[in-house]
Amino acid sequence: MKIETFSHCEGDSLVDPEIKSNVLKVLDETNFRIHHGCANKLRKLLLSQLKRVGWSGDFMLDANSQISLTSYNDEHVLCFQTGNMSRFYADMIKLQYVYQNRKAKGAIYLIPSKEAAKKMGSNIAHFTRFTSEISLFKDIITIPTLVIGIS
Repeated sequence: MKIETFSHCEGDSLVDPEIKSNVLKVLDETNFRIHHGCANKLRKLLLSQLKRVGWSGDFMLDANSQISLTSYNDEHVLCFQTGNMSRFYADMIKLQYVYQNRKAKGAIYLIPSKEAAKKMGSNIAHFTRFTSEISLFKDIITIPTLVIGIS
């Protein structure tokens, strides 16, 4: 897969180098053609490969809630967004929650590139919009995050 990255709140340097390297290696070694309606298939493929390098299944934010993030690995959370544009605002809140409550010290956020999102469907969240929006909220969303756009 082709990737592009964005560092939010020093995510590029504060996300554990080994964790970052493992995720980037999985993405680099994945051969997948983005097409209309492929979100579920892409998600299943990447999550199964990420589990092989130590990422968990769903990570529940709190025992009294049904709210979750995609995965967890050694004080880091991962969020993989392939849905509607409006969903990434909820992701931002969840990421900040785990950081503020010391459940994670960093995050990796996987999201389609703008071009890939257009191929996948309409109103799909994408790298360009997410990085623009999270930058706008940099004083509120402070978890160090490495954002990775995939295509």
